[in-house]
Amino acid sequence: VQKVKDLRIDDDQDCVWMRVDVQGGASCHVGYRSCFYRSVNFGEKAKGQEPVELKFEETEKVFDPKEVYGDAPNPTKL
Repeated sequence: VQKVKDLRIDDDQDCVWMRVDVQGGASCHVGYRSCFYRSVNFGEKAKGQEPVELKFEETEKVFDPKEVYGDAPNPTKL
């Protein structure tokens, strides 16, 4: 469950930003607290890297997606 706390729109109204309180500890279907559990390195070291290396900002899952979703197909490639 997610409770909307704030909802904003940008100047040309093509982007929506929403702040929510996550109830139950997680909102990501792969088990992390948030779907934004990885960051992209865009500094000097990133130039010329193939493919771009992602850094895991969250290392522990809040729940096991297999227990929740069973054998349902997961479109996310980790």
